[in-house]
Amino acid sequence: MSSLPQIKAASSLDQILGTLAAAGRAASVDVAGDMDGSWESIMLYLDAYVDAHPTASASEATTHSKLDKDVEANLTKVGRACTHEGKNHCGGNAEEAFAAGRVDALFGYSERLHDAARKGTDPSKVTIVPATLGQANRLLLFTDALVLSPQCSSAECKDAAVKFATFYTDARVYETVMLSRDGDQGAKPRYLLPATQAAFERPDVQADPIYNQLQGYVGGADAYPNEGVPAVKQSGVLRGLVAKALGIKRDD
Repeated sequence: MSSLPQIKAASSLDQILGTLAAAGRAASVDVAGDMDGSWESIMLYLDAYVDAHPTASASEATTHSKLDKDVEANLTKVGRACTHEGKNHCGGNAEEAFAAGRVDALFGYSERLHDAARKGTDPSKVTIVPATLGQANRLLLFTDALVLSPQCSSAECKDAAVKFATFYTDARVYETVMLSRDGDQGAKPRYLLPATQAAFERPDVQADPIYNQLQGYVGGADAYPNEGVPAVKQSGVLRGLVAKALGIKRDD
């Protein structure tokens, strides 16, 4: 997410970083965001792996005990772009700094823009591109799911569960949540990615400058692996290796 529309033309990591370095403000960080969270770091690695190896399966990366060399090199480039005046900005929230103009590009989930908008960012002036972490871009997405509990075995319980799921996944309900209509007057949109195309097609959602951009990316995305990710997250090995490649220093 950037205030520099030029990033729209970039199609590789080198091009994105080159654009930020050339067009960004000298007194600002090229890119910042939380790349060190227990989920974020694993998602970052899997995304970077398929961007560096477009024909590979993302599930392969969940078995790695050390970083792929190409991915490590690319993450090191990102880490350098995150570093400004000796401080690395890859390991924490940067929404406030982005809103204040101290960061040229904000890395992270789309909902990070909700906090940035609350802090003063004008969404109509933000350009969003998928994080291309290699020489190609294979967009990966994962979604939450509603699962029927084995304890819900009676006909009454199952009927109630179906009714709730039908309500919850209705495009009108998605629209309410996406645009924060359940919040205070003037609340900023949450900028969550909906799990249904119908939600994007609601007129007020389509009129929003951010959701309008996000819709163009979702249709061609691949799914994150259904297996392997929880175990990798729990072990913490890849998280530590990713942090080292990015140049993040932490006490744990």
